[in-house]
Amino acid sequence: MRPVKKPLLIPSGIVKAAASAGYPFVLIILLDSLPYAEVFAKSRKVFDANLKDWQRDVLPTLKRSNVRFFFVDGRTMTEVTF
Repeated sequence: MRPVKKPLLIPSGIVKAAASAGYPFVLIILLDSLPYAEVFAKSRKVFDANLKDWQRDVLPTLKRSNVRFFFVDGRTMTEVTF
């Protein structure tokens, strides 16, 4: 996961999804203008383990889609790339 060099504005749907997730560490995707909380955890260690599984299983299926990725760490929200 790397931060986007020139991020666009964060859509309001992403902000609302992050607020309603209930976890401090969340990976949210914006797929077809709809936000989805894909990976979430209460600790960074568990989040990183879940993220590795998600990258192996789900990320290859999203390669052809127009999708944006956002990482929330409880304090900040950052657009990232894989």
